[in-house]
Amino acid sequence: PILSDEQPIGGLSVVDFQPRFWAAEEIALAEAVGRQLGGVAERLRLLAQVQEQAQQVRQIIDAVPEGVLLVGANGQVLSANPPAEKALSVLVDRADEVMAGRRSITRLGEHPLAELLTSPPIKGLWHTVEAKGSAFEIIARPITGEAASEQWVLVVKDVTQERKVRAQLAQQEQLATVGQLAAGIAHDFNNILSVIMLYTEMVARAEQFGERERERLRIVKQQADQATMLIQQILDFGRQAVLERRPLDMASLLEENVRLFRRMLPEHIEIIWEGNGEGCIVYADRTRMQQMLTNLIVNARDAMPDGGVLRIGLKRIYVAEGKSPLVPEMETGDWVQITIQDTGVGIPPTALTHIFEPFFTTKGPGEGSGLGLAQVHGIIGQHGGRIGVESRPGEGTTFTIYLPTMALQAGAKLPSAGDIDVRSSDEH
Repeated sequence: PILSDEQPIGGLSVVDFQPRFWAAEEIALAEAVGRQLGGVAERLRLLAQVQEQAQQVRQIIDAVPEGVLLVGANGQVLSANPPAEKALSVLVDRADEVMAGRRSITRLGEHPLAELLTSPPIKGLWHTVEAKGSAFEIIARPITGEAASEQWVLVVKDVTQERKVRAQLAQQEQLATVGQLAAGIAHDFNNILSVIMLYTEMVARAEQFGERERERLRIVKQQADQATMLIQQILDFGRQAVLERRPLDMASLLEENVRLFRRMLPEHIEIIWEGNGEGCIVYADRTRMQQMLTNLIVNARDAMPDGGVLRIGLKRIYVAEGKSPLVPEMETGDWVQITIQDTGVGIPPTALTHIFEPFFTTKGPGEGSGLGLAQVHGIIGQHGGRIGVESRPGEGTTFTIYLPTMALQAGAKLPSAGDIDVRSSDEH
């Protein structure tokens, strides 16, 4: 018998072509060979078991969403799961050589490896490492045991997207708070202005005043009108404006604006229309949408004092679950995407996070109130939309607006062809 752990797992047969009796020594030799074969079979079974366990451990490590890295004494990478390999491509130079074992790690980002290994942060905290516009949190723990001396396990977490989400949520909360405060003040100020304008008009009709006094009253009325426009901008920012919403064909509205601004903008600014307006119907206030587009186009004009190209785009997109182009996540479904892209001076990175704040402006004194983009942000938000911005100084800026289609608007009845607003500027 072939025995493994004193249990029979098979048999060994020895055959001689001539009939004879087997000697005791021959039988003992066959039994010894059987025991050896049983030992080999047991070792092979244990080896297969160990390999299976190692494969399971490897599959588990590969499935971990964070990067898991095993580093040797000299900084050589002994093992890395896919998220760790992706992180190393950002954190180290010549990552392919590091992964192939031809090059050791000396630094992760701007931090020496020794600092991350020998100076662990306070318990429960992670090292923060930034590189190439990405942010990572890293924690290291030594592997105990003599056979694994000088080996470390590093867990690397990519927190770039998480930071963006937190920053945008904080910005939205800040803008909402400021908007509520500003809208409350604007309502009170609007009541005061209404009284001023009413009595100004009444006094201007009085017969005892001469032309000089009437001219002064007209100036008061003009300034009050300007103040009323500012109040409307603040109300738009605070999402407190009264909306007259109905089905609106954004393709028609944008095409009208393209024709209008081709006549109004300087000749050294070229407008390129890149619209595919099929199915771009939204439930919106036409006047507020017009105001939003005007603000963005005027903003693009001011960014190109020496001329340039203004691209206006429109298309319908589908946002799948987990594929939102903006954070926080947009609702799954069909959206109308509008892009306003210029080749102007761009926006400095330090200003980019503040451009939607009221009264913030990168323009010189007297060149803008700082309410235009705040008004745009409020109008889009009041319509259930989203806005994103990308800019590079010296190259230009792109604003991308997302408006929910009629199908996404809760409570909005899908329109018939006769219900859709497709008026041109000459009809209203």
